Amino acid sequence: MKATIAALACLAGLSAPAAAQYGGSAPAPPPRVEVPRNESAQRAQPVAAAESELRSGVECLLGRDAASFDRLFATAPFSNAERREAQRLLPLIQRCRRSEDGLSASAIMLRGTAAELLIRRQFASPATARAPALGPAPLLRPDQARTPAEATALAPTYAIAECTAATRQDLLRTYLATEASSEAEQAAFRALQPGMIACVPPGGIRQLGVDGPSMRRILAESLYRWSSVQRDGPASPFAAAPATAQAAAQ
Repeated sequence: MKATIAALACLAGLSAPAAAQYGGSAPAPPPRVEVPRNESAQRAQPVAAAESELRSGVECLLGRDAASFDRLFATAPFSNAERREAQRLLPLIQRCRRSEDGLSASAIMLRGTAAELLIRRQFASPATARAPALGPAPLLRPDQARTPAEATALAPTYAIAECTAATRQDLLRTYLATEASSEAEQAAFRALQPGMIACVPPGGIRQLGVDGPSMRRILAESLYRWSSVQRDGPASPFAAAPATAQAAAQ
């Protein structure tokens, strides 16, 4: 079953395998973005419980060392460097939780969970956009991915997230402040949808390349990176190179 972006909020608490299905470059009707749905609603509750455990562990580690995830954020998604950092962090989170239960999490889960918590810690007040405009470098770097072709297919999805973070910070912050898998999350995502659709270029993608929870995590990291650049300017490790920043502003 597939759902349009107008119904994506209903899927926000569900996990599904990543898939990349996109339309062609020919002119198309008004944008419609879809997300794959391959999992039943019965699994939403255990997924939410697992995410709650991960969140508490990440929060514990950040409480001990606010920079504990900096090395992970410096890696490219789907790269070998990212995998190594995720493998390094998981035992640290496990020990911080002081739990004998095993902990399993993907790199995208670690990145997004840490980003949400850091937004609350470091940006309790919204960041003010810089003038002249300065944005972060692209998060996704297919040339560093283990499978560049698959990462390239996800580039439009990441671009939508980065555009949304830069243009609808207000609605995105409201969305990220909700509890995952909750009705409030669904309502906040519905309010965010027009801003996301506005970030789809003519003839752009027709189906998001990730499931609902993964999209939330990508949005969270995109907002964290954008906010950091607005606060720190060119000194931010996320800031785009001068030539890239100038091109983005035009």
